[in-house]
Amino acid sequence: METLLYLSLGLNLILLTFLCRSYIRKKLQEHKTTRSQPAPETPPQPRPIVNAQLRTIAETCEAKLAEEDRGKVKLLVHYQDKEHLAILQIGELMISLRRNNENQSLFKINSFMEALTLAKYGYDGTARYIPVPAELESILAQRHIINVYLEALGLEKISEKEDFWCVDTETGWNTGWKRFNCDVNEAFSRLHCKSRVRTSESNYLHQTEHEEFVNLLLLLKGWEYLFIEV
Repeated sequence: METLLYLSLGLNLILLTFLCRSYIRKKLQEHKTTRSQPAPETPPQPRPIVNAQLRTIAETCEAKLAEEDRGKVKLLVHYQDKEHLAILQIGELMISLRRNNENQSLFKINSFMEALTLAKYGYDGTARYIPVPAELESILAQRHIINVYLEALGLEKISEKEDFWCVDTETGWNTGWKRFNCDVNEAFSRLHCKSRVRTSESNYLHQTEHEEFVNLLLLLKGWEYLFIEV
């Protein structure tokens, strides 16, 4: 009888061990399966609408563009003045579109000093910059995109048949206002030798004054945190 009892207990112990090991293996497998499964994707949250009218204009313009040109432009407003467009951004370039409480895409001027003066006194205390050749060429190369927006906004479009002011340096860092103590006269004394007019024939001529009016585009640099997308 004792032998049968011990045998029965041994068999039960073996069976219990087998069941426990099977349970543990099952749980480990379930844990590995759970860990290997990707977490459910959170659907992207829609960007808040800052200015409904400008958002509608932006969406309408996007629909007019060829597919390869879409998603390249942003319309920005100043965070304290969300009712009015301030900047058109294409890539890293931010074209200023507001001056004296009015929207304006281009300036017509005939001197480099006037170009610097307009750049120094930008919008709501923020300065602006005259484009360098690389920036100007990038804007002109993408004018077919930019002009869709300028036309929709009722602003003057960019033409390849006109001349433009620029500063002949590699980057805008060399024209930073802090380098000139935020003084227009000092900026002129140090930059007038680099003043250029890009002609419609793609030539760069050294000019500080011009008999006819020349186009000026102004760029925003260094104040990006003050502006938000519509």
